[in-house]
Amino acid sequence: MGRLQRHQQKKYRSQIIGYLFLLVILIIFIATIGIKLLIGTSLFIVNLTQKNKKTQDISSNTPDTILPPEIFNVQTATNTPEIALQIRSTPKKKLSIYINELKQKEIIPDEETFEVIVTLEKGSNTVSLVMNDPVTKTTKKSRLHTIIYKDEKPSLEITSPHDLDKTSKSEIQIEGSTENEIAIRINNIPVIVDGEGKFSFTFKLKEGENHITIIAEDIADNRETKEMTLYYQKEN
Repeated sequence: MGRLQRHQQKKYRSQIIGYLFLLVILIIFIATIGIKLLIGTSLFIVNLTQKNKKTQDISSNTPDTILPPEIFNVQTATNTPEIALQIRSTPKKKLSIYINELKQKEIIPDEETFEVIVTLEKGSNTVSLVMNDPVTKTTKKSRLHTIIYKDEKPSLEITSPHDLDKTSKSEIQIEGSTENEIAIRINNIPVIVDGEGKFSFTFKLKEGENHITIIAEDIADNRETKEMTLYYQKEN
């Protein structure tokens, strides 16, 4: 073996030793600093994700993004003391229901829309909602609604004609009186009532027996009914 060949082999062994040394250094780096760096990077990403989620949760619960509760499809009058309120409110937020400025119920709804049974007092009732949000420490109020509860029948008096009257005329004037804001129907025909509660209606008779039904109905669906029978006989 010549001197040149021995020199090349020696150089080759030196390169191999150098490569092995670098490999060992790389393995040590990965085993120590590299794993720590990987763990640190992962923790940083997790913390950043959680921070962003908290920021989104806070921004989604700011006072400007939380809508006030509302009562929808509100009936203006009823003839029963208990009614079902149809409510729309933010879930998981404490909701108080007030009747005539007194708290009647307090709930924490699971859904956005729901029904709640409340009890009314005789006469006019004011109904409202108050929602409290502990996260933003704010209070949201609904519009004020008025619901009338009455269960008495409206008054109804027929002054003319009288039951079992007989007539030779083909038309007869039905006259009577009731209260203000009462709807009158005669045989299902709407009749105009004046400001004093008086009404008059021209009814066309058929020959023989005529059955007439007069109904007075208020805004709460309370009804009073009067019935009469009239006889029409043509003159000879």
